[in-house]
Amino acid sequence: MTDRNLDQLLDAWMELGPAVAPARVAEAVRLEANSTRQTASLRGWPPRRTLVMNNTVRLALAAAAAVVVALLGYTYFFADRVGTVGPDDPTPTQTASPNLVPRAEVALGAGTYSLGDDFPVGLTFEIPTGWASCSSGPLEQGICAFSGTEGGPTGGVGVGFVIVENVVEDPCDETSLLDPQVGPSVEELAAAISNLPGFDVTAPEDVTVDGFAAKRLTLTAPRSSACEVMSTWATPDRVNGVGSGEATSIYIVDVDGVRIVIGTTHFPETSADELSAADDVISSIEIEP
Repeated sequence: MTDRNLDQLLDAWMELGPAVAPARVAEAVRLEANSTRQTASLRGWPPRRTLVMNNTVRLALAAAAAVVVALLGYTYFFADRVGTVGPDDPTPTQTASPNLVPRAEVALGAGTYSLGDDFPVGLTFEIPTGWASCSSGPLEQGICAFSGTEGGPTGGVGVGFVIVENVVEDPCDETSLLDPQVGPSVEELAAAISNLPGFDVTAPEDVTVDGFAAKRLTLTAPRSSACEVMSTWATPDRVNGVGSGEATSIYIVDVDGVRIVIGTTHFPETSADELSAADDVISSIEIEP
């Protein structure tokens, strides 16, 4: 390319180009300019500008202009009418889709996650690093963060999203489900869990989860009991059981007639940081009926 060609291309670019370059054009120019070795220092005041453009800079600008011409087309810059506005170049809005919580017990990276489509309510939430999936089925999905060393204190925390249909009558007998089973309302399930024998249960309180009315209570198993594992409630697939000293903060939520249970499970050795991380997950929940 001769100097005259460079002058014509640069003049056309400066004269007829829009005041603000479209995003993809600006990015192309930036990438092309970055590929040319820069002589300015990264620190301190910027170098003085000279009135005469040196050949290296002219070549860099010309190359960038050529990239722009290739992207938008020759007629955009060399139209018959000077000052003609170029074609619209809207920048599409890109929204990152949340990751699905997998059924396999695998480590998860930090980010936004959602439950599978087979859960009756759409749920998304944020998790930090150090968590893993720990789902038991389509209607009992969850994430966990475990800590502790072999033979030493074991803490950890988990957040579960569950459809609960009933509770047990006797925590030492998982087959002793209430008959008739618990009614469909939030209040009926909260009352049934509050009446589970052998547990320490806080009084249900009114709260909201992402604007939906809910009841919150905490169920704590004793450090020692007549049975090694104490049963609590039943999902459509299995009966849940808890270990010695295990506590679950329970949110019972009505989502347009669908009752869901969100539970945060923790242990006596669970650290304050782990509890705080679980609270952050709960606070980030967004519900889409």
